[in-house]
Amino acid sequence: MTLTVTQLVDSIKSIVDSESLLQGVSIEGEISNLTQYRSGHWYFSLKDDGAKINCVMFSRSNGRVNFKPKDGDKIIAKGNVSVYVNSGQLQLIVTSMTQAGLGDLHAQYLLLRDKLHKHGYFDPSKKKELVKYPLSIGVIAGANSAALADILQTLKKRWPIAKVSVYPSLVQGQSAPPQLIVNLKLADKSSHDVIILARGGGSLEDLWAFNNEELVIAIYETETPVVTGVGHEIDVTLVDYVADQRGLTPTAAAQLVTPAQDEVFQVIDTYENHLRQVMSHKLQQQKTHLNYLSKASVLTKPQQLIVHQQLLVRNLSNTLLRKGNQFITQHKQQINQHQNQIMKLQNDLLRNKQHQFALMVERLNLLSPLSIMSKGYLLSFQDEKLIQSRHDINEHKPIELQYHDGKIIVQKVKKNKDGQ
Repeated sequence: MTLTVTQLVDSIKSIVDSESLLQGVSIEGEISNLTQYRSGHWYFSLKDDGAKINCVMFSRSNGRVNFKPKDGDKIIAKGNVSVYVNSGQLQLIVTSMTQAGLGDLHAQYLLLRDKLHKHGYFDPSKKKELVKYPLSIGVIAGANSAALADILQTLKKRWPIAKVSVYPSLVQGQSAPPQLIVNLKLADKSSHDVIILARGGGSLEDLWAFNNEELVIAIYETETPVVTGVGHEIDVTLVDYVADQRGLTPTAAAQLVTPAQDEVFQVIDTYENHLRQVMSHKLQQQKTHLNYLSKASVLTKPQQLIVHQQLLVRNLSNTLLRKGNQFITQHKQQINQHQNQIMKLQNDLLRNKQHQFALMVERLNLLSPLSIMSKGYLLSFQDEKLIQSRHDINEHKPIELQYHDGKIIVQKVKKNKDGQ
């Protein structure tokens, strides 16, 4: 049986595509001859010391890769083995790609992310608001790094009035997290309006310092708002979750913390124009009012106003004097009436009191002992005490007899031997 080339290649493709062991296979190897087309598709080879296989990764799949592959990278590619009919070559259609040796790191990343999320370090309600017009900015980044250069250039272009303080730090390796924490605490105590924590792109292993638990907690505890700009858009580290805002790149982080000065100038120009219009309108109103006042008779003919006011004062004075005299006359009459009424009341009251006094005197006279004594009664005293009983008399002492018209003193006389 004779087959065409197409029939042969199609048969081989059918056999390969139907083999379950070659579907969903994971291949570890080194990337070579990587080509990225405008269509978004990636074409490359995977090789090891003994063999090589062509690979293709279509744009719908490579958009999920969280690092930028390059020649020489060791990766684990998962996909389906097939045959490219036009060339009759075997190829691996890659559906996912990870960096070789980083599977454990990714698992650690997920565990730590869930742990920190559970403890509330990523709580959106704890995020601090950024200052709209910062005057002091702290930048923590690698010394002389491209990320630092991009940030400084962006800040200078967008918001040159801000004072920028740089805290150079290691951003990769085991020594990076402690140094980042020290610089973060130092910047937090320096009264900045905002702190930028940044690093350029890299693999998961390169960015691992920004997945450090102590660093995440230190960011959470800062009083100053923190904005991260670590890696590229596809690179999401744990500091991005805890930060108050995340920039997709270092440059984007610098853009987040500052307004564009050109836009601010436009706003200022708008306010200035509005203020000028308001002031111009107000000035025109005042000019119109001034012109009106300048034509008033009070300014053009002041003597006429003075004469008018003098007449008005004279009329008011006459009116006041006339009404004052009327008031005085009226109240004099009322005072005289009140005085007459008071005198009459006083006289009536005096006569009434005199009559009552006479009656009381008459009653007192009737009750007076003198009145009774005028009828022949008398009072007797001894030692200035009223004698009310014969038993009160001391016969050896004189007795005073009180009549209504006077008193006499009597003394008991002793008889002599002759009876006299």
